[in-house]
Amino acid sequence: MGDLESSAVAESSLGTLLFDDRTQRGVLKEAWGEWLSTNWEWDWFVTLQYKPLTPKVGSSGVITGVGWDRSERDWHSWLQDVTHEAVRPDGMSPPYWFRGREPNKDRYGTHFHALVGNVGHVSRKEAWQRWYNQHGNARIEPYDPRRGAGFYVANTSPRNWET
Repeated sequence: MGDLESSAVAESSLGTLLFDDRTQRGVLKEAWGEWLSTNWEWDWFVTLQYKPLTPKVGSSGVITGVGWDRSERDWHSWLQDVTHEAVRPDGMSPPYWFRGREPNKDRYGTHFHALVGNVGHVSRKEAWQRWYNQHGNARIEPYDPRRGAGFYVANTSPRNWET
């Protein structure tokens, strides 16, 4: 295995994959973009950001902000809040999603790009409002496969993909 600087890790419920070479990562991103764009019925293309934070130096001397653990909790809490209250008219399965999470150097935290399905019955305005009130900027657009959102989400670092 290569070092993490030159390697990419993709994690999902199917297991962990390691890609050592940038060419393999490019091919992987293209294949995932195609797969995401053609094999799923998405309702939303989502970008969620955090308010800019004043940097704080932690006890280790490292500047701290919104870390991966907190952003993970915030994502799941937000998605549960906006989908749990909306009753599915057809009793079908819960929402599904694919997301990329990236560091946000100037905001000392992370942000998400995601595709979300099975939420067509949920108000995008209310979903936006919930994230905005608690965390910061949000953009929740109807998914349009012709606009390339599947490729955009797949273009985040494969080591940051989550399903």
